[in-house]
Amino acid sequence: MGSPISVILAEITMQRFEDEIFFPAPTSLKLWTRYVDDVFAILKERDMDAFLEQLNGMHEAIQFEMEKEAEGELPFLDVMVKRVGDILITSVYRKVTHTDRSLDFGSDHPTCHKKSVVKTLWSGRRESVPDRRR
Repeated sequence: MGSPISVILAEITMQRFEDEIFFPAPTSLKLWTRYVDDVFAILKERDMDAFLEQLNGMHEAIQFEMEKEAEGELPFLDVMVKRVGDILITSVYRKVTHTDRSLDFGSDHPTCHKKSVVKTLWSGRRESVPDRRR
């Protein structure tokens, strides 16, 4: 993935970029959250195309693509976000190409990674599993 410093430089670049974005941001921008280079934003549909054009005009090396919700749903990373009125409901999202294969428990990976795989797969199967840590 390149130099260890590349992640830090990318984060600094995106933070500076965001500082410039929010000065002229449309007033309908209600939410902007980012994980590395993936952004989840909520704004009025009428402002979407103009805002995307504004983002892509700020720096020639940084170009955004937009995926709009379909039938009130939008996947973001491994989360399916569903809009019901003004409420957002989340669930585990798996791409159509998901194979249900996971990390071999006999592999050389740390045990915490193996446990995380089991926990993630379990929570994706039954969305109503209670959190027992409380």
